[in-house]
Amino acid sequence: MIEAYFEPIQEALLVTEGNRLLSDHLGKAVSAHVASASFPDFEGIRVALIGIPEERGAALHHGCAAAPDAIRRELYPLKQH
Repeated sequence: MIEAYFEPIQEALLVTEGNRLLSDHLGKAVSAHVASASFPDFEGIRVALIGIPEERGAALHHGCAAAPDAIRRELYPLKQH
């Protein structure tokens, strides 16, 4: 199955400032792969953001493997309009 190729994200990324994300936060509309739930169903999904924590060959960009989680921390709390 496809889920064998993916690791779950940290559930802490679905929390903002010590609180759960509110209903108007973008993160509430995200089907995230977390350890406490089954792998999300891609049926009907129009957009998928997949982060790859990779640093091989990035000698000048040390720490870039943390980019996917850094993006999630900023993206999920954004408000939906």
